[in-house]
Amino acid sequence: MSRTRNAFLAEQRFVRWARVGVLAITVGFIGNLLLLDALARVFHDRVDHPDAGPRGLDALTKPLALAGGALAMYLFVVAGFVAIVVWSYFAARSGAALGYRGRRSIDLSMASWAIPIINFWWPYEVIVDSLPRDARGRRWVLAWWVVWQVALYAAPLHFLNALFGWRALDAPFLIASLVVLVASAALGWIALGVVTGWHTAHAADAPEIVPA
Repeated sequence: MSRTRNAFLAEQRFVRWARVGVLAITVGFIGNLLLLDALARVFHDRVDHPDAGPRGLDALTKPLALAGGALAMYLFVVAGFVAIVVWSYFAARSGAALGYRGRRSIDLSMASWAIPIINFWWPYEVIVDSLPRDARGRRWVLAWWVVWQVALYAAPLHFLNALFGWRALDAPFLIASLVVLVASAALGWIALGVVTGWHTAHAADAPEIVPA
């Protein structure tokens, strides 16, 4: 089987995992958001009613459980993130097979997922460069990427406001964060499917590269 065909088949296989990864990231962030919200409420209850709560080590049981649960939610996020990164590698290879060269090498583009600062936009370019400039799928990738960047900070920003901000904003901020997270999941599910769908539809246009 040719390397070109292998690239398309691998992308088709991994896009399923990547879409599940999008859902896993959303579940992780929503769980983290709700647990941190509960932790902030415990903090305020202790501050507002210092004599009503448990004493000694018992006072730490619930906060530690909530904090530990919030951290554990990141396991879903990490698993989902890895799935998306792996898919993006094969998507980049499919794009290259179709003649759409990225702004950087595929290896460097993959490394950019883990490099601070540039990981705000280089990974987006990895995916979008695998499509022609006039492809409608690019709009979906851009919409997903922008909303995802906001979603990454929804839970910690809500937690900081819940602890030190205006309590009147707690509920609106929580609802807004949930909306952003759900929107990010929906856009990610669509965007990944659109990119792989475009590659699959045009796979016949790619030249066959038979291994030696």
